[in-house]
Amino acid sequence: MIPTPAVPQTPAPQITVVPTPEPTVIMPDKGVWVKVHYAGNFTGRVGASGDLKQVNGSGDKYYQIPMTEGIVEVLLQKEDGSGNVLAVEVYQNGKLVTGSTKATPFGEIDIRVDITRG
Repeated sequence: MIPTPAVPQTPAPQITVVPTPEPTVIMPDKGVWVKVHYAGNFTGRVGASGDLKQVNGSGDKYYQIPMTEGIVEVLLQKEDGSGNVLAVEVYQNGKLVTGSTKATPFGEIDIRVDITRG
């Protein structure tokens, strides 16, 4: 009988999976902006009072409002019956002024905020 030589076992290399971080969007420090975040589709109007623009989309959307003071209006609705969260934030010169969220199916967000010169 011929002995079989022992083959040394090499341990499998450890593989560490590092998730890719989501890019961070920094809100511009000048002007009035509306940020909308929704995984599904939304539709509605965004703008200065009396000058609302029709918008629709999904994901993260940013709308610059051409004004320095006055009323900003955001009227948005989810286009699906999911419980996903629709989030809206209004910024002035990089600072959060107000925000709102809605998770109900076909939920609506209605924001009217007075922006002062700043």
